[in-house]
Amino acid sequence: MSDPTGQGQDLKELMHELEAGVNARIAGLEAENQRLRRLSLWTIIGLAAVLGLGIALVIVGSRRGLPGTVAREVASRSFVVRDADGKVRGAWGVAADGSLRFSIQDARGKAGVTMTVLKDGSSGVTISDTLGNARAVIGLLPDQTTTLVFADGAGRSRTVLNLAGDGASSLAFADRNGSTRAGLALDSRGFGTFTLAERPGAAVPDTQPDSTRP
Repeated sequence: MSDPTGQGQDLKELMHELEAGVNARIAGLEAENQRLRRLSLWTIIGLAAVLGLGIALVIVGSRRGLPGTVAREVASRSFVVRDADGKVRGAWGVAADGSLRFSIQDARGKAGVTMTVLKDGSSGVTISDTLGNARAVIGLLPDQTTTLVFADGAGRSRTVLNLAGDGASSLAFADRNGSTRAGLALDSRGFGTFTLAERPGAAVPDTQPDSTRP
């Protein structure tokens, strides 16, 4: 007859081996699960990085153009140009009053040229000296009147040339006080007049055109 005690011992050893094998398998599965989790995490991070880089390239490309390409459009309300010292040397943009201005200036921010287009369609170019005073201005109004103005160092208009939309033109000269001292004019019909001030407070009457002329 077989020994029941020996059989029971063999059964216990078998159960122990099975339990150890199951535990080892469970430990192996847990380790594999951890490895898969880490791999999945790094995969997600990598995909997020690639996606972020792609979005950044799309944004930059839409604004500045991709490397080796030229953007079709660059949109902004203003542009500023600075020199190597960080000083503003030029600006282009829309002002608070709705006018569009483009200006360039020297390193001190004074002398320069400014081009302006107003909301009503008027446009002009201003040339300033080293003190920031406008010395020459040319402008075009919505009624097609063109004006050219020259000013002195004090900013007073000294010479004004005007051409109206109907064809009339005039040329006026002012003294240092800004008072008109002489003027020439030609109306739309072609008749001319001349005005001359001899001294302060006295003026030679205008030479009027002959009304009997055709």
